[in-house]
Amino acid sequence: MVRTAVRRCLGDHYWGELQRLLETGQVSARSTPELLPTLMAQSQLELLQMCLVHVHDVPEKELISLVRFLLNHDWGTATRSASSGKRSKEPKRKAQGEGAAAGSPASLAEPLEQMLCLVVARPRNDAALLRSLRSLPIVNAVVLLQFFHTRLQNLSREDDQPRSEREKPKKTRGGSARAELSAPQARGGAGGSSPSFAQVLDWTMLLLDAHFAGLLVIPSCHALLSELSRSVADHSDLAQLLAPLKGILAHFRECCCTPRLTCCVICCSH
Repeated sequence: MVRTAVRRCLGDHYWGELQRLLETGQVSARSTPELLPTLMAQSQLELLQMCLVHVHDVPEKELISLVRFLLNHDWGTATRSASSGKRSKEPKRKAQGEGAAAGSPASLAEPLEQMLCLVVARPRNDAALLRSLRSLPIVNAVVLLQFFHTRLQNLSREDDQPRSEREKPKKTRGGSARAELSAPQARGGAGGSSPSFAQVLDWTMLLLDAHFAGLLVIPSCHALLSELSRSVADHSDLAQLLAPLKGILAHFRECCCTPRLTCCVICCSH
């Protein structure tokens, strides 16, 4: 029944009804394989974002197709259409083709970063993801690698900050304190939009495995590859140094009570 309703919404462009169906969490991407391709063809960015939050069986091949669509999308036009009632003084920006690859990670539009974070935070099969990543054009692979590098740096800085500073609410221009929420969390969606350090690192390693030979022949990528190598080496050394603490901190990690010697055990030992 749900599959029939979803197909009717896709065929007749009933986007409002489709949104309500997605919010139930009962829509399956494998039983409705035309879901993501249709939404990408119609540039339904908000519904694509909801699919990443509420649809839990998106195949890895479709995830990479979505990544390619997001990296080639004209986010300047999308931003202006989303805020058509407001006047914007910023010039038109495009994140498309080689223009996007030549730009720095900071030039990525904020909605694009949010969508990529949702993609990375999804559960995946590494073998299937590696096969799908090989179909990604090298231009898109460079932009995606720059994004991963920026995320790894940001996550490393967050880990270095005290927890009280990370949880401190930020102030708006008006001076009132508020906690910033991502779009899916603000709507009460399942799961956060911020991937963990391990998730970003796994995607980075898989992307390098899929496109390492192509990245080596691009001179502008050499510095980026060197920085990634140093970052991964630093965290690998830290993990090896902290490995002996794994057994000691097992009770704290598993929230178990520390074992205590009973009077009977103490008497028997004597």
